[in-house]
Amino acid sequence: IKSVLSDEHFPWFVECILLERVLRENNLHTIFWDLIKKMDCDELLDLITICSVRKARGFIQAYDSLDPEAKDNIHLKSAIKNLSQWIG
Repeated sequence: IKSVLSDEHFPWFVECILLERVLRENNLHTIFWDLIKKMDCDELLDLITICSVRKARGFIQAYDSLDPEAKDNIHLKSAIKNLSQWIG
């Protein structure tokens, strides 16, 4: 992947990993993390860290702004949990 993924594609790659994989497949976090580490690119690692924290902050703010009845949203809770596990 490293040979075909240029710096300009890093934002797309990070969004794909976070939104399509990390949020939905928490049992595969180790595989995704190993892939990122094997790419051995500090810029990519920094970008994934920054984007992960931003996404987590956004989901938490969205959750906090919900009406009490709407806080049972299992999808939002799951996304927050999975992203927190990823960051941790």
